[in-house]
Amino acid sequence: MIEDKLNLTYYKGTDTYSDGDVEDEILKAVEDYEDPVELLMKESSWPFLYHLSPIRENVLEWYDFDPEGSLLEIGSGCGAVTGLFCRKLRRVVGIDLSKRRSLINASRNKNHDNLEIMVGNFEDVVIEEKFDYVTLIGVLEYSIYYIHGERPFETMLEKARSFLKPGGKLIIAIENKYGMKYWAGAREDHTGRLFDSLHNYKGVEKVRTFSRDGLEAMLKEAGFRVNDFYYPMPDYKLPEEIYSDHYLPGPGALRHTAVSYDRDRYQIFNEAEVFDGICADGKFPFFANSFLVISSLEEKQGETGATVYAKFNRGRAPQFQTETLICESEGERCVIKKALYEAGKEHVQSSEWKRDLILRNYPGIQPVEVETDPAEGKASYPYVRGESASSLLLKESGHPDRLIEKIRNLADQLLQVSEEARAPFAVTQEFLQVFGEYIPEEGQECPGVSGANIDLIFDNLIQCDGSWRAIDYEWTFNFLLPVNYIRYRAFYYFYDYNYLYMKDRIDRGTFLTRLGISKKDQEKFLAMEEHFLQYVHGKNRAYLYTANYAKPDHNLLPLLTKSGNLDGEIQEMRNLIKAQKRRIKDLKQTNRDLKNSLSWKMTRPVRAMADLLTRK
Repeated sequence: MIEDKLNLTYYKGTDTYSDGDVEDEILKAVEDYEDPVELLMKESSWPFLYHLSPIRENVLEWYDFDPEGSLLEIGSGCGAVTGLFCRKLRRVVGIDLSKRRSLINASRNKNHDNLEIMVGNFEDVVIEEKFDYVTLIGVLEYSIYYIHGERPFETMLEKARSFLKPGGKLIIAIENKYGMKYWAGAREDHTGRLFDSLHNYKGVEKVRTFSRDGLEAMLKEAGFRVNDFYYPMPDYKLPEEIYSDHYLPGPGALRHTAVSYDRDRYQIFNEAEVFDGICADGKFPFFANSFLVISSLEEKQGETGATVYAKFNRGRAPQFQTETLICESEGERCVIKKALYEAGKEHVQSSEWKRDLILRNYPGIQPVEVETDPAEGKASYPYVRGESASSLLLKESGHPDRLIEKIRNLADQLLQVSEEARAPFAVTQEFLQVFGEYIPEEGQECPGVSGANIDLIFDNLIQCDGSWRAIDYEWTFNFLLPVNYIRYRAFYYFYDYNYLYMKDRIDRGTFLTRLGISKKDQEKFLAMEEHFLQYVHGKNRAYLYTANYAKPDHNLLPLLTKSGNLDGEIQEMRNLIKAQKRRIKDLKQTNRDLKNSLSWKMTRPVRAMADLLTRK
């Protein structure tokens, strides 16, 4: 029984924290849909996305929990990450203020017999048990709701500490009060207003977030001697990547504006462009949008194989969803790719034969070695240290002629196909399934390659010890593909990723044409690409369902950077307002003159009609 998972001993009969009646809809949806993604593809309401999306689990999917451990989840809510904990640990106890939310959580996790949910105020609940892990995921900032007293945030950390076993860990996820998205025009997540956190929450009573230094100081005051900071991007709610102090993003790594799903936002400047400079100067930890902190009371002893970076592909169809981890032990790194679902194990373990094809077909490239574990649906690769071809080429972005020449030379060197792998291109059934139709121009010679890695883009080619290494060959196919399509993708995605620096110097079509991709082939290859993306992300890219929830992004950049004097633009607007005020004043005077000209001998009803007419 679902209710059996709920402990109502401390529940006072009122849900003091709620998203409102939408939670009833969420409860019904959870009961009706076995797979929440099917529902999320049809919805567009933020509470559904926030509470039900599997993307929420990315925040700790990568973490190496002790499977025999126990975990206390303070503020378990509707169970956004509770199911993850139930799958990874022996025992999970949740605490939440809301009975309705706890019912949703229990319903979602009805098949897990290792879950207990205690309903009531955290301050009132009595728990004698000690845990290996205590979590505050999106909770610390709301401590005022849970804790009475002058120091609610510090008290929350102290109480959380009291539930830990010796050697236990506290895990916190929270927004950064100085997150880049807030400077750029996103509304504060909790108040819905601009710049509240930057103004230090002036006039705001119920919520607080903290800077990195401020949060770390509070943790140390509470007795946590070791605090490992991680940085979920674009934030901890719907993270796609997790960085750490041991693996920070470099210039070019952060290319997208933080999308707002709960309310509209503004764009005052281009976040990607600003992040390039911030990452180059080593200031990313200060401006990261969110923090994930794993804190210990004792110094770490003998820990190995720590994950320093994680990336997730939840926007794909289940058979292609993966997580990619960079792990570090005694200064050595390795890369691990895992299937997120059973259906994806075959996709991951196919890495070995894909590497063999690239090794045979592309003499200019040395693909990284791979070891697969079929039972785990896992592939392991050595970490390659070096500079990507994309990074090298970007240095010439200000000189289109030199850039195109370098790209052409590099493509001839790295994307050259061996004679043994070449054959006249012909459409096969396998090709049609993945890429749709492609008909070469009449009379055009169209060489094909049998066994091609379409992801030989410049970001995936690393110069290391005098040779070029391919670090990603997930999308390798053992049927014929047009040779020029492989080149097109390398060129297209270089331009796309570096659009900020290319758009004012050369347009995409001209760029591709000068690199040997005709306009007709650009159209055909773009159609192939769309077909491929539907193969990966589902029909109509259904698994990229977060796009359905995105709220308007009001781009103020054109106004703020418009050529000419901005003060002049503002003055012009003021003049227009003054002119409008004068016009209104003149109309009012005309109205008064008309009234005065009417005979006051008119009957009252006629005068009333005249007033009405003149008012209009």
